[in-house]
Amino acid sequence: VVSTQVINESYYVFQRNGLSDVLIQKIISEFLFSTNLTLITESTRSVLRTIRLAWDVKNRYKFSIWDSLIVASALESGCAFLYPEDLQHRQLVEDKLQIINPFL
Repeated sequence: VVSTQVINESYYVFQRNGLSDVLIQKIISEFLFSTNLTLITESTRSVLRTIRLAWDVKNRYKFSIWDSLIVASALESGCAFLYPEDLQHRQLVEDKLQIINPFL
């Protein structure tokens, strides 16, 4: 499962590291083909629940709002593991979600 927030942040990181828009879009398109996408929009009650959960996560764990949206989406999707590059490795969020830094 991948949230729209992860897609947006990935695009930014790829661009910051010099990849062309064409290559970035190809990579992300291939990735999206093989995953389930969790949307973050303002149009549904479930998404509002996710946004409110992100606020709670932000306040409790002191994550950025962007990271909190990713964590909340993972929690709402029932994920057991999350692979961010910049959160505390092995941290357990809400006794459900294990943070794993894929670069360690």
